[in-house]
Amino acid sequence: MPDMTRAYKPEEVARFEDAEIDCLPLTEDFLSAARLEKAGDRTGWVCGDYVFARALDQPWDYAWVVEPDLHFLNGAEKVISRLNGQDHDLIGTFIWPANLKWRWHDPLASLGLGMDVHAMSFPFVRMSRRLAEEVLSVRRRIADVRAEGQEVPNDESVVSSVAHASGCSILDLSKLMPDVFQYWSAVTRHNVADIAARENGERIVHSGRTPDEFHRYISAQLGDVMKGSGPARDRIMRSLESSSRDTVAQVLHEALSAVVETSQTT
Repeated sequence: MPDMTRAYKPEEVARFEDAEIDCLPLTEDFLSAARLEKAGDRTGWVCGDYVFARALDQPWDYAWVVEPDLHFLNGAEKVISRLNGQDHDLIGTFIWPANLKWRWHDPLASLGLGMDVHAMSFPFVRMSRRLAEEVLSVRRRIADVRAEGQEVPNDESVVSSVAHASGCSILDLSKLMPDVFQYWSAVTRHNVADIAARENGERIVHSGRTPDEFHRYISAQLGDVMKGSGPARDRIMRSLESSSRDTVAQVLHEALSAVVETSQTT
């Protein structure tokens, strides 16, 4: 379900149109008809719950969102079929009462909707149709009361808060099967090949990268570290915690090479 509210290249649009699966794009026309608002050029990222609203004209009782940087290892995709018999309104991961320091607490709390703010992780989530309709209703209220300049609340805050406020049945998979989700983060990038090489059990990894993608990511972070970025350094260190010795050695080699190159040009 691509976010067509941002600019796409013609070849990307053609790829969506030629897809062998049903494709329900988020479009400006849909948002207008559904009385939903945009979140700048990040609508699909901030408002991931819109995909459930987009699918409400289709027949379903429960629907999953599986984001593209999610990786299932060692048959972990079977988790979905095992959960299909559950009747919980919300199945997700890392669901918790948000504190004031959480990045997405204030955008929702400041709107005065009378809900306690709860958080969750959104890359792997199932919602019931009942909850999807409740979330859509709250999103419309948000569009009505949000003042210009106020930040649009994100999917993690809205879905988790609405589920709790509506008395929905909730299942937190990260508590039910913590080992499956041990390689899980909103900010850390994991080298999926390294994890797959040493783990035998089911693992659902986020945010996963292929070896080539991982090394491009690390290279970009190294560039920021060379400019003095502390956060980039921290992101590298967290990513290397789940990496193999060979990957760590390669990253160190690249870092030292970058230092030498910099010193030769200064």
